[in-house]
Amino acid sequence: MDTKLKDAVDVLYGQLNELEEKKKNIMRTINDLSVINGEEKPFSEIDSNISSTGSSIRIEPDTFYSENVNGMVKKYLKMKGKAATAKEILDALERGGFVFPKQWTDKLRLKNLAIMIRKNSTEFAYIVSNKSFGLWEFYPDMKKQRDKDKANKAMQSEAGTTEPDDLTEEDLAEIENGQS
Repeated sequence: MDTKLKDAVDVLYGQLNELEEKKKNIMRTINDLSVINGEEKPFSEIDSNISSTGSSIRIEPDTFYSENVNGMVKKYLKMKGKAATAKEILDALERGGFVFPKQWTDKLRLKNLAIMIRKNSTEFAYIVSNKSFGLWEFYPDMKKQRDKDKANKAMQSEAGTTEPDDLTEEDLAEIENGQS
């Protein structure tokens, strides 16, 4: 697909997601007013689709039933349409029946997931300011800059002057403690 057309389609999908969110907010308001008025919620399915993180994505018990971590993280982020913290992603995968690798104990799942996502920098963008992960396709301008930076880094690498990764031990400690 032509990149200009793809960009236009991406913008329209973004607008569609915003409209769907506005629609859901109006439906929730109608629900609230109906309850105040002593009536039943006319849109009870709206509340049942809200995850523990507050997003309105419908996750069935088998939505992420797979052993492909990268594929299921990508699927969740596409469903959400924006970045999410490692904790949000983990919660969604667990609700959706994801089959975690046996060596990923419950205690280390969050840390292992964050590390795995961060290592796959070709598909996933790490947003340092809020310690969340998104898909590069959400950020086409940033992807172009990243590709340019990657080329510069390759040239630096040849000269022996590479920069350290931006996911620090402190970030990993915060993720492990459930702060992200």
